[in-house]
Amino acid sequence: MASNTDEMIRDITSTALAAPMPIQHRILTLLNGVGVPMASSLLMVWRPEEHTVIDVRAVKSLVVYREIADPTPKPYPSYMEYVKVCRGISQRCARSLRTVDRALYRANGTSAEA
Repeated sequence: MASNTDEMIRDITSTALAAPMPIQHRILTLLNGVGVPMASSLLMVWRPEEHTVIDVRAVKSLVVYREIADPTPKPYPSYMEYVKVCRGISQRCARSLRTVDRALYRANGTSAEA
């Protein structure tokens, strides 16, 4: 991450935040050391009502509950697919995206029956 200049961080971040939502996370990954999970975290801090954090534990939970297909061999589904599914859960449960994110993370791929 240290190889990113202040100017590069500023330019890429401002470009990402002004971009259409489907590519915001992709733009942030242009920064060295920023993968999709980190990009999603940055976007969640910026707009928690629109973005959520993608994490391997949360993905495992969504797979166990059959909300998404297992993305293996990749660790993650597409970010926009993930956000769409999480928003659906958020609406069904009348909870914020952040609450859904925390619950999925905490479940860590275990089901209620386990």
